Amino acid sequence: MTPRLAVLAALAVAACDGKPDETPQAATLATVGSATPADLAVDVIDTADGKGRYTAKREGRTTQVTFPLAIAQVAPATFHTGQRLGETAAGVVVMVDEYASRATGGRCTDGTEAFIRVFSLPMRRELMAMPVESCISGIKGAEPRAEWLDDGRFRINGSRSATYRIEGTGTLTKTGEQH
Repeated sequence: MTPRLAVLAALAVAACDGKPDETPQAATLATVGSATPADLAVDVIDTADGKGRYTAKREGRTTQVTFPLAIAQVAPATFHTGQRLGETAAGVVVMVDEYASRATGGRCTDGTEAFIRVFSLPMRRELMAMPVESCISGIKGAEPRAEWLDDGRFRINGSRSATYRIEGTGTLTKTGEQH
């Protein structure tokens, strides 16, 4: 990453809400073409009002999608990261969303709950939420948890390995390709 791009990326993260980051939230930056502020894409997953909230900033526009989140099982204030795997030209975004497990009765005190989440920006909704690691449910994560492939496809790795194709603004199809 060039020094200019690093500075732009840092400014974009700081500009997400205009104030210092007070709660852990995930931001993934990407550039398209030249490294100008208008080209930066920012993706943030956080919690609000007991639900999950995905915020995407593209070309000066902000899109938010709320989604169900088992808030009793996750502890986003302890640990929370997110990573954008890929995005289609039609605006469907695939994210890895990872939280600390909420300790319940001594279980999972240092555990992780991770999901592959697929969001349609044009439809403003979550299309898929697949757990890929869970201390609470006993799902062992793979490394990498998921991979972006070509032509709007992504693969989820681990015990639930599968490849999916994204079509248009909101159709997911599980392909016959298993890994």
